[in-house]
Parts: sequence; structure tokens; C-alpha cells
Amino acid sequence: MPRLALMSLLLACSTSVTAAALHIRQSDSNGTTTVTIPQRDADRAARKKEVAYRHDNFLYNISQIGNAAAFPMGKIGEERVSAAWDQWQIDRDIINGHIQKDVAQIRQAIVANNGTLRTLDDYATVLYKDQWLNASPLKPALGSLTNYTLDSFFGGERLVRPYSLYKASDKDSKLIDISDEDAKKIAGSTVAELLSANRLFAVDHSYQADQTVYVPSQFNDKYGAPVTALFYLNDNKELLPLGIRTNTGANLTYTPLDGENDWLLAKMMFNVADQFHAQIYHLTATHNVGEALHEAAMRTLSDAHPIMAVLDRLNYQAYSARPVGEAMCFNPMGHWDENFHISQIGCRNFVTEYWPTYGAFEPNYLQTDLHARGLVDEAGISPFKTFPFWDDASEILRVQREFFTTFVDTYYTSDEEVTADEEVGDWFEEVRRGPTGPEVEAQGLTPVASFPEKAAKKVLVDVLTHNAWLQVAHHSLNAGDPVRSSLTLPFHPGGLHKPVPEAKGIESVVPFLPNATASVTSIGFSASFNRPRYRTMDPPRTLAYAYSGPEFLAHFAEKEVHDAADKYLEDMTRLGEKNDARKIEADGMCTGQGIPFCWTAINPSYIPWFFSV
Repeated sequence: MPRLALMSLLLACSTSVTAAALHIRQSDSNGTTTVTIPQRDADRAARKKEVAYRHDNFLYNISQIGNAAAFPMGKIGEERVSAAWDQWQIDRDIINGHIQKDVAQIRQAIVANNGTLRTLDDYATVLYKDQWLNASPLKPALGSLTNYTLDSFFGGERLVRPYSLYKASDKDSKLIDISDEDAKKIAGSTVAELLSANRLFAVDHSYQADQTVYVPSQFNDKYGAPVTALFYLNDNKELLPLGIRTNTGANLTYTPLDGENDWLLAKMMFNVADQFHAQIYHLTATHNVGEALHEAAMRTLSDAHPIMAVLDRLNYQAYSARPVGEAMCFNPMGHWDENFHISQIGCRNFVTEYWPTYGAFEPNYLQTDLHARGLVDEAGISPFKTFPFWDDASEILRVQREFFTTFVDTYYTSDEEVTADEEVGDWFEEVRRGPTGPEVEAQGLTPVASFPEKAAKKVLVDVLTHNAWLQVAHHSLNAGDPVRSSLTLPFHPGGLHKPVPEAKGIESVVPFLPNATASVTSIGFSASFNRPRYRTMDPPRTLAYAYSGPEFLAHFAEKEVHDAADKYLEDMTRLGEKNDARKIEADGMCTGQGIPFCWTAINPSYIPWFFSV
């Protein structure tokens, strides 16, 4: 069967899976009219009975897609999973309809181009020009299809997806094989001089070399390299690549001094490795952590607790992600294996291996993490001319923290009042202890590492802010960004379609790229994570509206919460307008970002406030 036909069949079949297949029924999330903390509840005895019932009927099952957070079971747990699946199914049916329309149109464009993609320009024009307007109406990010050959583009991508980038140390200076002479030609300094001047940065994906762990795709038609790379700051503090080493086969080191095609292929090989890291990092660090906190809350907090109302809001659809992944994406020979170099087996192994570190709580507070990797200092100042990810993320985090500061102040006048809230104390204890029960103990699951020991007002603000940030980090890595930017072709293939070269001197990168049918499959897969309709709903299901709307605010009698929600909406809307106004300026750089493409992946007026998929 042709791959285009196969893709259409897979998309059509995926819509036939319903909650009935899980043999469970749904219930809605937090149905309480108003919320309050336990010490102010008029009927504490009834509340304790309710919490006990939730504790006994929301149970832990084995983890899915690797060993990380447990997965819900029990009467209430199964109801929540079923509800999330049904909610996801509605969105999936809609986006699939859009994709099918787009695929039918793009097939005509490919036929008009003699059924093939012969040049790099074909990828940008045939695959994208006036295409995908149903599934991705915002179109590819400005500059992503025209400026990708620039080294400033490649360096700039590290500053919008910085999860693998870190400031180099002495041991990293050997990540590539480069002479002092060549380093000076490229950067004006030797590697040692760049290191001494704090101008050297690194990415190390050599862990992917172990193919017993990071097993290649079972389709056996894609290739990749466990690359390592060094980057440097030029005199204008712009981040640029110094070199990339393949760490496989002939173990070649490529630099900007190589031929145009060789160097472009090296950057594509880097992208194959880096996108694997980013995508499965997001599964480990966002989905699993957010679900673990919500699962613990379901067993310890009353449905009438204000924190429970917030957690339910942010975890709308959350329990669909991993079952959907098991059924359609990370199943053997599924969507993942079809589109990427490292197989679903490697994905599961990554989650298991890195859950203790990427799933840790306090070390992954945004500024804490970036500071630990040398990307910002204690004051939040970066060494780069611009740091677009941090610029947007820190503003979003500031607005989130402001909301949760007011939220916590509304219900607790002192740390002593937080201590007196036994439900919050039990919640913290449950998160730190981790899942229990014969199923999870047999699997050897571990809790979210480095979760705070004791609740206090500031600690609660930190926890709630970081939990809300995880939704944003998820969307920066896995929602609208792949189809519009991080997985756009030809620069970001899921895998090479020829083996990694044993020598330099290739004539063209096109033979290493997916053909027309494989390209459409890849773009269609990326588009399936997009949710363009959320922006036009009433009210919108966007980050800006996370705490707005009568359904959510009906839970809160306190005027302070309503005012804080209004302020949050106002501030997030302003950030959204800033994102919407970005364009490529006369100097070839994006407005205010200093990179030759416009990054808007965490636009609060576009991304959802919850784990949409």
C-alpha cells in the first residue's frame, strides 16, 4: 500500500477508538460549586469521608510508556481516564478531518511536481506553500523555510529549544575534533580560549550511541547519529556552531569550514538527535510530573479544596496522553516508528532512565534549571545577545507566579494556616512517598524526586507555579511548535533516509531526506498535535484564559481570586499580542528576538492551558 494511503487509513482508523474500548465510563472533573480549605469547612466530618472515599477509589496502576509516574485505576481513576479519552477524541476527530482535507490537496501539488521532491526548494514550496491551512492555519514560522541554512538560524534554534544546551566545562572541550587553526578561522579563538572566556557551550547526545537501549526504528529505513556539538558566542554575543561530531561510523567532525552540503547534512543529523531528546524529554518532564501531582491530590485533597479545583483545571484531558500514546504512537510499528529514527522502545527506555533527573521537581524550576546549565545567572540574566525562550518563558512565569501568590494569600494568612491544612500536608507526603500497591511495586516505580518536604505559603506558590509552567513547557515542545517550526522540512527530518556518510563530499542532502509520501506522513503526524480551534472557541481554550470563564470561577466565592484571574488574562493577552506582532524585520531578524526566524511556540493567545495531547 502506498504510504499516503497508509497514512489516510491510520488517521481514519484512529478516530474509531473510543472510551468504550477501555471498558470504563466517564465523569466530569471538579463538580463542586464553591471551594474552601478544610479548617473553614462547615462539615468537616463529611469532608473527611469524601477524602477517604477518593483515597480508596483512585488507585495506582503500572506506568505507561516507560517507568515514570503511575497511571490511575480504581473506580474514580478509571472514570477520569475515560473522561479524558472522550475529551481528546472530540479534538482528534476534528484535527483528523482537517488533516485529511490537507493531505488530499497536497497530493495534487505533488502530482503536479511530477510526483517527487527533487530539490530543497521543492520541500519548502510543494510541501508548504498554501498547504496545511486547515490543520495549521498559522502556517510555518516566519523564516523557518527560507533561512534554515544560516548558522545564525541553527544557533538560534538552541535558544528557543534550550533543553539540551549547557555551558561547556573542561571535559566538554573534546566533544568535537577540531584544530586550533580551524577554531580560530571559525570563532577567532581556540577552543581553550573560548572555554576560558566563558564563550563555549555544548550539546551531548552521545548517550544515543547505545542501540541496545536506543533501538533504531523497526521500519529499518531511517538513520541517525549520536552527535555531540560545540557552540560559541561571537563578539556580538550571538550563539553560533563551532562543530558537530557524529560519534558513529567514521566518527567525522563537521564544521562551517566544510562544503555547503556536508555542513548542512551535519546540522540535519544534529536535528535528528536533538528532536528525539526534546520530544521524549517533554514526555518525561511534563506529562509524568503533572500527572503524578494530580494523582496524589486525588487521593488526599477534597473535591472542595481550592488547590484541587486548579489541578483539575490544568489536567483537563491529561489522562488521555499516555493511553493514546500506547495505542497509536508508541505501539510497535506505530506512528513514532514510522516517522523517527529511534524507535518507541528507545522512547520508553529514555523515560525510565531519565525520570529521576528530568522528572525531579525543585531542580527543574525553570530558572533553577537554566542557571544550573549556565544559561542564566542568579539574577536571570543570560550571556546571550537575546534568549528568546527565556524572554517569553520568564514573562509567562512572572504572570503565573503573581496569580498563585494572590491565590495562596486568599486562603492562607500565614504559614501556620498552611500547616493546619491536613489535606495539603497529606498531598505533599503522598507526592514524596510515591505510588503504592502491588502493581507499581512490582514495576519498581519511584516518586517525583526532590519534591518539597513541607508546605508553607511560598512553597505552595512555588509548587503551583511550577506545575502550571509544565503545561507551557509541554506546548513549547510538542503542540504547535513541531508542525510550524521544530519539525519543518527539509531541515528537521525525523531520521536520515540514507546511512550516515563514512566520508565527506556528498553532492546533495536531498537523498538523505524523506521522499514525498514520507514527508506528508511526517507533517501530518506533527499536525495531529496541533489544536488551532482552541483560539476561536468561546471562551478560548488558551493559556490566557486558564483561570477565566464562569465554569471555573464559579468554584470561588472570593473576589480576590476573580480579580487575580482578570489580571492574569489581561497580562497574558498582552504577551499574546506581542507574539502576534512579530515579523522578520529589515535586518533579517525577528522582532525583538535577534534570530532569523520568529518563534511564537508559547504564545499565550494560542497554546492551551492544559496537556491537550
